[in-house]
Amino acid sequence: MSKSKGMPGMRGIEHFAMTVPDLDAACKFFEEVMGCEVLFSAGSFSRETGVRMDEQINVHPQARCVEYRYVRCGNGVNLKLFQYKSPDQKMEGPTAGLTWIYFLAPWA
Repeated sequence: MSKSKGMPGMRGIEHFAMTVPDLDAACKFFEEVMGCEVLFSAGSFSRETGVRMDEQINVHPQARCVEYRYVRCGNGVNLKLFQYKSPDQKMEGPTAGLTWIYFLAPWA
């Protein structure tokens, strides 16, 4: 019998989080194209509410989350999609409008 690798006791991953420039459009995509279900949404958070996004995801210190939603895709990993605003945020990428998904990293 081979020795187990990885974190002892780990049974799986509960969710992945990703930022999106348009939360409604992202949720519509995951619901209509991928067949996912929005479980719940929650309000904003920022430095003023005690959440330092600059420390969590390496964005501008004045960045604030506008809203986030948990999305479930079947019985797999959940997604936490959140839209944020930042003074230095880029809203367009070099491949905007193409027919494939790209992720705009806030530190790019």
